Amino acid sequence: MKKQIHQYIPPSIWKKAGNPISPELQKKRESIFNSELKSLVDQVASHEAPVKKKVSSVRSDSYSPEWPIPEEKKFEYSLLDRIYRGDEVSLDGIVEYTRNFISRLGSPRFSFLFLNNTIGSYHSQISYGLDYNTRSNLIFLHKDPFLPFDESGFASIDISEQVRQDKFISKKFSWEILAQVESIIAFQLDFLGFPGIFMVLLDGTEKEKFTDSHKRMIGEKLKQLIPGLHVLMDKEDKTPDLFEDSLSWMVRSFMQATLGGKRTSYVSRVIWENYHPSDANESKKASLLEKVTDILNSKDRVIESSPNSFLVISERNIQEVLEKLLRTYPFPYECKFMKYPDDGQNYYLYL
Repeated sequence: MKKQIHQYIPPSIWKKAGNPISPELQKKRESIFNSELKSLVDQVASHEAPVKKKVSSVRSDSYSPEWPIPEEKKFEYSLLDRIYRGDEVSLDGIVEYTRNFISRLGSPRFSFLFLNNTIGSYHSQISYGLDYNTRSNLIFLHKDPFLPFDESGFASIDISEQVRQDKFISKKFSWEILAQVESIIAFQLDFLGFPGIFMVLLDGTEKEKFTDSHKRMIGEKLKQLIPGLHVLMDKEDKTPDLFEDSLSWMVRSFMQATLGGKRTSYVSRVIWENYHPSDANESKKASLLEKVTDILNSKDRVIESSPNSFLVISERNIQEVLEKLLRTYPFPYECKFMKYPDDGQNYYLYL
């Protein structure tokens, strides 16, 4: 194969090597590129630089590398900073952050309930605006019928007079709270990746103010707290609090009294209204409970489920004897008498 040789052609020869333009083509070019077109091109060229300068000036004046943060967001971010401090999570920070967005409803009452997998129930772990009795008794079963969550994990319960008179429901709240609250809204945190419930208690005015936009807002704010709640739950798993131990003890006591659910038993539940745990009242209560044990046999149990309530699990019906004994003490009370398992096999229905 012959080697191809590329000949170098100097620029001086290009013009000589070019093909000549025909007279017809030259005439056509002159008709297009006439003096009028040349004048227009010159005008455009003369204005081109100032236009570029003007556009450049506008852009430089309007562009800012810093995006302004609304004051409301600045405050919210500062609250989040107080929650997440390195590897630590501030409980007070969670309460303060939650109070900030709940205040848009006007409500000062809320609670985060964590799921205890061991005993299968939710209990109040972080709360604000709730008294001691309510915090202690705020227990809900997993898939509790009192909380009818919809597909989005939201539930709303109207606290009517009928609900207030229901002993199974009213035992979860103090009389002071029930007198104020007309509605409870709850968010199932499982939808956000945490085994728990967020609950807000609303009075009449707050209930009227609550809208779908508030519902969406609360859902968005709760997302910011999920990592912190996981950290707190991990700590609780390592150092369980007294309340969880007490609830486990109550369940075990109930199981023992019913021989693991095999023995039919009478369950008497006593609730003292507006009970204040002063030293004098606690002394009187201890005396009463001691007398209650005197009317029971060895297989029966007395379970103090909260500061203002107790259960008696007995082989025989002690309603008449118990009420006679209760009337000798100065505590206003209400009783509910049930029978296990006729009134339900789930222990938590009686606690």
